[in-house]
Amino acid sequence: MNPTIRCISLQPDSSFHGIEGAKHMASAIVPRIYDPCLADENSEIATEDAYAMARRLASDCGLLVGISAAAGVYASVKSPSNLNWEKISARSLSPSSATRRQIFE
Repeated sequence: MNPTIRCISLQPDSSFHGIEGAKHMASAIVPRIYDPCLADENSEIATEDAYAMARRLASDCGLLVGISAAAGVYASVKSPSNLNWEKISARSLSPSSATRRQIFE
């Protein structure tokens, strides 16, 4: 592994959440392939933050992503105070789209 790369996993912040496709590991049936040691850090995301990021990505960037993809983007830009943002770049994979979801009222 490259020590200059940090992998951050994400999961919903509660067992009752609206982030489709995501598991709250403390209350879920954990898949056998899950290895909690692979990530350097775990980030918990509130459903409201994921929905807000989906709306922001659509309105500000023209990106129609799903709620789980928006949660990933939110986690990648949510900065711990000890990071020097002038020397890093954040990446997030966004495999879902918002074509089947209503993110705007």
